[in-house]
Amino acid sequence: MKIRTQILATLGVVAVLPAISLVCIAHRETAREIGDGLDRNLRAAAERTAVQVDGFVLACLEEVRSLATLPVMQEALAAEDRPAEALEQVSQILTILEARDPVNSIAFGLVDATGTVLVDAESSMNGHSEAGRVYFRETTHTRLPWANHEPWGDNGDRVLVVSSPVRDPLGTPIGMLRLVLENATLQQILSSATSRADDHDLVLFDQDDRLVADARWPTSRHDALTAPDSRAATLSATAGNADWIGTDGAEGCPGRAAFAALKHAHWRLMAWQPRTSYEATAIELGQQRLHVLALLIGLLAIAAWLASRWIARPIQRLERAATAIADGDLDAPIPTGSGEIGTLGATLQTMRQRLLTTMHEVQQAAREAQCASAAKSQFLANMSHELRTPLTAILGFAELLVAEDRDPESHGHAATVHRNAQHLLGLVNEVLDLAKVESGTMEVRLEDFSPIDLARSVVDLLHVQARDKGLALRCRIGDVPMSMRSDPHRLKQILINLVGNALKFTDSGAVEISIGVAGEPSLLICEVTDTGPGINPDKLEALFQPFSQVDDTMTRRHGGTGLGLAISRKLARKLGGDLEAHSTLGEGSTFVLTVPADERPQARVPAPEPRAGAQRLRGRILVVEDGADNRRLLQHILQRAGAEVTLAEDGLQGVCALSQGGDPGAGLADPLPFDLVFMDMQMPVLDGLSATRRLRAMGLHIPIIALTAHAMDEARDQCLQAGCDEWATKPIQRRTLLDLCSTWLRHSERATTAHASLDR
Repeated sequence: MKIRTQILATLGVVAVLPAISLVCIAHRETAREIGDGLDRNLRAAAERTAVQVDGFVLACLEEVRSLATLPVMQEALAAEDRPAEALEQVSQILTILEARDPVNSIAFGLVDATGTVLVDAESSMNGHSEAGRVYFRETTHTRLPWANHEPWGDNGDRVLVVSSPVRDPLGTPIGMLRLVLENATLQQILSSATSRADDHDLVLFDQDDRLVADARWPTSRHDALTAPDSRAATLSATAGNADWIGTDGAEGCPGRAAFAALKHAHWRLMAWQPRTSYEATAIELGQQRLHVLALLIGLLAIAAWLASRWIARPIQRLERAATAIADGDLDAPIPTGSGEIGTLGATLQTMRQRLLTTMHEVQQAAREAQCASAAKSQFLANMSHELRTPLTAILGFAELLVAEDRDPESHGHAATVHRNAQHLLGLVNEVLDLAKVESGTMEVRLEDFSPIDLARSVVDLLHVQARDKGLALRCRIGDVPMSMRSDPHRLKQILINLVGNALKFTDSGAVEISIGVAGEPSLLICEVTDTGPGINPDKLEALFQPFSQVDDTMTRRHGGTGLGLAISRKLARKLGGDLEAHSTLGEGSTFVLTVPADERPQARVPAPEPRAGAQRLRGRILVVEDGADNRRLLQHILQRAGAEVTLAEDGLQGVCALSQGGDPGAGLADPLPFDLVFMDMQMPVLDGLSATRRLRAMGLHIPIIALTAHAMDEARDQCLQAGCDEWATKPIQRRTLLDLCSTWLRHSERATTAHASLDR
């Protein structure tokens, strides 16, 4: 967003929007105050008029109740044979009362306990039964004076009916006196309560929410509205906004209303005022405030334009300079000036200088880090080579002595040497694995494998160790698929470490491997449980720290470097899973390995090739090795297996041994004097990689097996890229060495036959 737009937007946010909000709030508050004042006035008018109407109803109730207590009323109702004199006297009293108010057509009547009219001001009503009328039922039920609106006459017009029970001297109701009054008096009360200056209307509704009287309209008008009116039901339950009849007679005119209830009748009185009488003031006020708001917005627009000229332009020049610097143009000119803009320019100049300095420092640090990483890798490679090379001879000759020496004492000495050399080799492998994981160079190779075969191979590998300690090593296979996909080599490495630790620290009982699958997508769950001494739960996490062990006494008893579990957890997390431990002191421990492993629909695990075993070798083997001890070891093992062995001390001698007349420039000897080549990678004069490339360039087709003390993954890739067919790390076990030779001698025989047929 451009700075000018930002300035305008900022002014709008900090000034225009609050101004609009204040205008809207003020307008809303004013409208609310107008509405509240109107509601108060309407409520006062409704309550005041309701008191007048209620007073009229109360007066009618008192008059009827007083007349009902006259002795003549009791005499007319008490005797079984009602005297004509008493009835005549009652008739005269009622006639006099009716003549008092001819406008409202007052009709008094005396009704006995059965609802039969004995005497009525309208003589035509004498003898009629009014037992079904509301007033009779209500007065009979309550035995109290009653007043309300009720349909009357042939046309069903509603009138005001007031009744009161007539009681005998003992207080028992023996009949009732009722008064029928038309609505003209109520209309007069409402009309008198409304002056010409008032804008509001007064409307009276009965207990059924029907229109009783309307102060604004003559009798002929509200007579037409005495039928059930749905508006009345709505208005009687509504306060505030309401629709009624406007001054022009149109129904549904919007306005505001207030209601008041009568005490002596179930009626409501509505005071209503049309919207047109009060909305003009609010409209005029709103227009004035809109004019003020328009003026304010205009002033703000002018201020924004001036601000864009005085502030935006210098800032835009600073923006262009900053963008150029960010794009790499550190020589871009930076504008200067006074005030805050000048301060920003000077700050940008300082930042550019610091950026140049930081870039130089970062480049220097990157070079140093690269050198350190290269030095670390070179150190690991050299340490691996320097340790594995002598270990090859130590392990090899110790293994020969263990296998061949029959003297018990010598056999024990050789076994001790072999065991400690294996321990040293394990330490070297663990240090290298930890370095690979932490440097991020360890690769994960996904393959299809059988989890069942994986578990059984671990058991087969370690069952001898379990047997020697008198422990049971069991494998429990759950419902697992025949084929899954992960890195079986790393999984096997983790399981061997876990089971080996369990066997090492368990003195009695058993070690159990449990394999199962759970979750979606599939998770391979491997549990290794032992019956060892257990571990304090507070110290479980310390197990997974490099070079850390829980108990030094256990370390002294059983040995160990403290790297195995740390490497195993890192490998598990490298595979996308985790390794956890649970333990109870005195009962044992359980290590749980959880790794994502895709389930395969069909078993696609390739069947392992049969191992060659310790069979006799037939073939000619060239061993190119610069270490004299390792040469003698390899020669001894291979010759005892039946192979013809020739030795070379460096890569150049190896090339000469395969060349015509021993001349490396004369080409390959024909026929080839060897069937298989073991090539060490690090040698003086000519290293193994260079020698292999040279032999392949000369057309050598027989297998070459790389033999190296480097255990890093890049060493394997380098060997295969140079032309080697197989890769083996030092120290190599005798069984592995013989298996390799047997396998690749068969390959060599097939390759030689194929090559001879091509020559023909």
